[in-house]
Amino acid sequence: MPPSLPEPKYPDWRWDQGRLDYLRPENLAGFSSVLCSVSGLRCSQDDEIIRKQLTTSTGLRFRPADYTVWRNYGRVFKLLLLAQSVDGKVEATPLAFAVAARAGTQFDSDCYIEHLFVMTRFPSPAFEDYEGVEHPVRPIIAVLRLLHCHSGVSAGATPETVCQLLIGNRCYGDEPDGVIANLAPRSLPSREVIRQVRELLRFIAQHSVLAWVQGKLVIADRAGLRALIRRLASIPLAPMASAAATEIRSLARAASGNFPREPAAGEGAQGSVPGMSGINFIEGARKLRQHIRIERNSQLRKFVLGAAEMAAGAGGVACDCCGLRPSSRYPWSTSALLDVHHVLPLASPARPNARGTSFAGVVLICPNCHRAVHTRYRIYLADQSANDFKSTEEAVDVYNDLKRQIRSDAPATGSGS
Repeated sequence: MPPSLPEPKYPDWRWDQGRLDYLRPENLAGFSSVLCSVSGLRCSQDDEIIRKQLTTSTGLRFRPADYTVWRNYGRVFKLLLLAQSVDGKVEATPLAFAVAARAGTQFDSDCYIEHLFVMTRFPSPAFEDYEGVEHPVRPIIAVLRLLHCHSGVSAGATPETVCQLLIGNRCYGDEPDGVIANLAPRSLPSREVIRQVRELLRFIAQHSVLAWVQGKLVIADRAGLRALIRRLASIPLAPMASAAATEIRSLARAASGNFPREPAAGEGAQGSVPGMSGINFIEGARKLRQHIRIERNSQLRKFVLGAAEMAAGAGGVACDCCGLRPSSRYPWSTSALLDVHHVLPLASPARPNARGTSFAGVVLICPNCHRAVHTRYRIYLADQSANDFKSTEEAVDVYNDLKRQIRSDAPATGSGS
C-alpha cells in the first residue's frame, strides 16, 4: 500500500488587531477617493500627502507620525480590498475605483461587507507570508454557518467558542450543515489566535443582521441570517492565485463587478433616511453615517428594547423622560413606539473615534420627548456659545435637568413612575 500523503497544513486565522475603527463601512468612500487619487505615488516619499488626505477625508488619525501610513495601515486597505503596495507604490484596486465613483451618494454597506465575507479566505494576501493553496479556509462563511446551524451558539458565539468548534476541528467553511451542527469543542489555540478571532468577529458584527453584545457575536435577525447565507453562496469565487498582489487584484475585481448597487425597495441602507428616529436633529454627513451605523448595523435599538422589556415585565417599558408607558396609553401598541436616545450625541467631540455604544449611553424615550431633548440641547449650546458638549457628564446633566422639568409637569394619566 502506498504511503498516505501528509495532511495539508491548516491555515492560521489572522486579522488586523486594534484597527476596527478603520475597518468600518463609513470610511469606505473616503478611503477609496484618496487611494484612487494617490494611486501610483510612492508609499514612503509621499507619505505626508497620503496621511493628510486620509485624515481630511475620514477624520481618523493615522499614527504614529514616524511610521509611514502604509507600514501601520496598509493591511487595513488590503483587508478591505481597496489598495496595496506594489514595488513601493500605491495601487488602488478596481473595487476602490468603483466605490470612489459613488462618493457622496447612497450605497448599501451591507452589500460591500457581504462581498468581503465571501472574498475573505485564509491564507490571506493581506499578510506578508501569503502562499496560495488549493483548499483555503473561508472563515467568515464558517462563522455564519456555525451561528445558523449549531445549537451551542444560539445565544451568541464567543471567540473561544469559535476557536474550539471551527479552528479546533479544522473547518474550512464548506462542510455540510450536519457536520457544522454536530461539531464538538476541541482544545483552545493560543491567546494570540483568540485575540485575532475576536477582532474578526467584531468586524463581522457590522452587518445589519448581526451584532456584538457583551463579548459575543449574536444574531439580530435570524431570518435575515438565513437569507444572507443564501446570498453568499451565490457569489462566485475564483481559485486562489499564487502571488498576493494577483490575489488582491482578482478578489477586488470580482467584488467590483457586483458592487456598488442601490438598496432594493424596502431595504434599509447606510445613508438612507426614512425611519431613522431623531435624524433631523443630527447635522452633517459624518454624523448621519455614524448614527445609522450604530442604530442599524449593530442593531442597538433591538437589544436595548429587549433588555428593557425583560426588566419592565408585564407593566411595559416607560419613557425615561416623561414616564409614558405606550402599552398603557395605547393598548394596541408596544414599547417599540419608544426611540433610542444617545444622551451624548454620537458625533460629539467629547467622544472622538468612539468604539461603539454601550447600553449605559442610551435611554428609551417617546418621540415627543426625543424632539424636546434635542431642541433643549440646541438651546443650551447656543446659550453657552458652544457647538457641542465638552464631556459626557455635561450632556447627562442637561438631559437630567430637562427630565426633572418634564416629570414635574407630566400628567398622572397614562404615565409611569
